[in-house]
Amino acid sequence: MARLSYAIYMWDQDDLALLEKAKRAEEGRDSYIRLSAKELARHCRRYTRGAAETERLIQELLDQFWDLRNDLGVVLIDHERMEAIWSVQRRHLSCIQDPPGVALYTKTGELTKGGIRLPVYRCARGSTSLESFHLHLNGFIPGTSASALHFQVYLLEGLVRWNEDRGRASVEGAQRLVPRCYDALLQDYLKRLTQEFMGMTVVETYTQPGEYTGELIGVEYLFSQTGAVLEDLGRDPDAPDGLDEADVEVVDNDEGEEDEGFGELQDMQFLHDQPAAAAAAAAAACSADTDPVSREESAVETGMDVAEGDGPVGVTH
Repeated sequence: MARLSYAIYMWDQDDLALLEKAKRAEEGRDSYIRLSAKELARHCRRYTRGAAETERLIQELLDQFWDLRNDLGVVLIDHERMEAIWSVQRRHLSCIQDPPGVALYTKTGELTKGGIRLPVYRCARGSTSLESFHLHLNGFIPGTSASALHFQVYLLEGLVRWNEDRGRASVEGAQRLVPRCYDALLQDYLKRLTQEFMGMTVVETYTQPGEYTGELIGVEYLFSQTGAVLEDLGRDPDAPDGLDEADVEVVDNDEGEEDEGFGELQDMQFLHDQPAAAAAAAAAACSADTDPVSREESAVETGMDVAEGDGPVGVTH
């Protein structure tokens, strides 16, 4: 495993030289010194070698182990099976390389060893939160009944929040503002506008919005391996499953059936002063056999009769 780790990572030479100098000064000797794994991880940074260099070193490691046997004479590596595995996995070496422009180490302090000040680093790679990421995936999905499309949406939302939290945690400094919004585009707009018009930064963005590269993530990636396609967002949501709006046959149930619902209410007029006139007006308004012209004439005649009497409010003689 140490040889495999060496094929992937290399120590920062400046950090390593400073640690060796401090160790020699502390022990008071210039000959052999021993650097523990804990000291290296605490005071030295390490980086990936690159996909091409890693592939070369791993291939050299496999070539040395092809014919090795244990104490019982059993071959350590099955040549045929390892060749099949290596032919597939070597294509993913670029996925384990350090992303360019991303600071994976944070300086958390300094200590003195042998009269020399050594920096203390904390690495985001290999931290507990990163190694247990698969456990946090359960918290991204609220329940077990989500469809494939909803599962994908929950997963992407959880990844955005996770990356924002990890990016904020990797920034040096104890006092950091916690944003109430995880929208990277909205935070970026706010940052640029406040810098342009106010000359200050209200919210610091830790995850810069990037362009979509066509990479498939989550359920969409799994579907692509089987030839299936994630749900089409352009489909009519009211149409039955598998049908478009044009394929749905509309059935008219009005023909030959009576309306069993409530009839439309007519306007009602209340005349408190003349009960007889009110009854006549209500009868004229609710009559179904009278055409609109007859109803208007009845209303006019009723109004004239009322006008000749005591005269209710709103009626002129």
